Amino acid sequence: MARHSVLLALLAGTVWAAYFLLLPGVQQSDFVIAPVGGFLLGATLGLTALYERHRQRRLRRLGLWDGS
Repeated sequence: MARHSVLLALLAGTVWAAYFLLLPGVQQSDFVIAPVGGFLLGATLGLTALYERHRQRRLRRLGLWDGS
């Protein structure tokens, strides 16, 4: 998923927010918490994947990683 970091971020954030809103007993504050939490989770996973992609490029450039 490091090649598709934006897709990973969008999917993770959307799934988390949807799951959070589908739980029984949803309250008014949950409609604010779910998107914010989804955004934070998606941003964290997306930035982690982006960092990993840059790390792989650097290792490949230095000849320390063959891509397998």
